Amino acid sequence: MPLAEAVERLQSPYVLEEFSALGGHPILVVDCRSPTSLAAASLARADVRLTELACPSIAIVDAGPPPPLRDGFDAVVSSERELAPILDVVARAPLAAMTLVQLLRHNAGLTNHEGLLAESLAYSTLQRGPEFSAWLAGELLGTAAWRINADDGTQARVGFVFARHSGFGIGSRLLAEAEARALAWGFDRLTSFTTLNGVPFFQKRGYTVVSRGVKVFSAECALPVAFLAKRLARRPAGAPARAH
Repeated sequence: MPLAEAVERLQSPYVLEEFSALGGHPILVVDCRSPTSLAAASLARADVRLTELACPSIAIVDAGPPPPLRDGFDAVVSSERELAPILDVVARAPLAAMTLVQLLRHNAGLTNHEGLLAESLAYSTLQRGPEFSAWLAGELLGTAAWRINADDGTQARVGFVFARHSGFGIGSRLLAEAEARALAWGFDRLTSFTTLNGVPFFQKRGYTVVSRGVKVFSAECALPVAFLAKRLARRPAGAPARAH
């Protein structure tokens, strides 16, 4: 919208509800390229209101003198072409866009420690929101594998468990699925090995460290590891024979 119209609408107390991720407009875009004369008092109120908006505010400017309110916007672009990717991101994740601009405004002038506290809270909030869940739905979240232990063939080994994001129970569910499949094929004892930072994960899920050693991955890479084991519930009657 033109600058004059934006200044007028920013005078209203209802603009804070209108321009928000939960309202009708998740972003405010103002075209500041046309010269206009506005009252100083109106500009001052509009400048304050820009800092209170829940949504991102974007100014489109040209190469001329800085227009009124230029420094009050969250971002400044020089053309509709530069604006397009911002509009796309806000349309796909309005809550994340709102959180970002609120965080940037809040952190201005704070110490690094204070800013990190606010950032951590904002990120944690977004991780439990619908936009993050929708994003996760479109990617591979993790993998797990199991196989017969080649040493004696009487037990199975969990090859690896990988979860792209922590704190969502993905690794636990993958490991439980690997255990269930191994048990279905008649294996009631599982082993695994992991680097030391993975030991607490397995211990929390019933595995016991039986030994420690060093795993050589290549001539240049050898890491300390722990070898673990877990006894599963006995296989039910009629379970299929052992197989991969």
